[in-house]
Amino acid sequence: MNLNKRLLTAFLLYTLTITIIYLGGIFIGLAIAGLCLVCFNEILNIKKINHHIFPKIIAYGLLLAILTTTFNTKLTLSIWSSPYIFLPTVLLLVLSLLELIRKKPLTFHSIFGTYSYTLFHLSLTIPVATLIRNQESGFIDALWIIAIVSTVDSCAYFSGKLIGKRKLSTISPNKTIEGSICGITAGIITGTSLIFLIGLPPFIYIPICLFISFTSPLGDLHESLIKRHFNVKDSSSILPGHGGIYDRLDGYIFTLPLFFYIKLFLEYLF
Repeated sequence: MNLNKRLLTAFLLYTLTITIIYLGGIFIGLAIAGLCLVCFNEILNIKKINHHIFPKIIAYGLLLAILTTTFNTKLTLSIWSSPYIFLPTVLLLVLSLLELIRKKPLTFHSIFGTYSYTLFHLSLTIPVATLIRNQESGFIDALWIIAIVSTVDSCAYFSGKLIGKRKLSTISPNKTIEGSICGITAGIITGTSLIFLIGLPPFIYIPICLFISFTSPLGDLHESLIKRHFNVKDSSSILPGHGGIYDRLDGYIFTLPLFFYIKLFLEYLF
């Protein structure tokens, strides 16, 4: 029954997602804004600090302000490709990797510090989806990313259930080495096949495919690290069979900014 719920919810989610991506423009902007606000609220719930109204309102305002910079294509390229955004994004990804290596999330002794890092963590990752879609090849790029991340996640989940024996990490006991290998391999095969099927530039997209396939599970592990630290199973119960919005978007935490900046760099080279 849980599997049926999971499959039905996934079908509805993908149908809605593809429709919004196809419409693009203000629709994708509003959708990402809504998702970011819900994710931010879910992370605060996980960290058990969701009852502080005043800092939450300030954080929501800052998050929305950051999101508006992704709505305009010209403004997007000038701001998000600048060192002022690129360097903090690299710092965020490095800090996230360090958290995974230490198997312990960064914790702060003040509400201000926790809110600031949570905002920092979210505002430089998920909003990148809007600026990716608003590029000339944005529709194809967005669907391509979703295809890879979804394949990695689904194949890792089902193959782990079928043949998984060795635990991947104590961070997430349900994940297995066998499942991760199958998921990453399936993601690479899917992404590479689509590159040649659609006719995308292989010198640009094949390296990105490898990065996305390998880093997508890191976002999932990072969320598991946070939930395990605060003894929470799901970020929320808003999606039957899947948990919360953050549970569904965690695989994009690393992949979205990596896609944007690696593609920007490779297009400059080629």
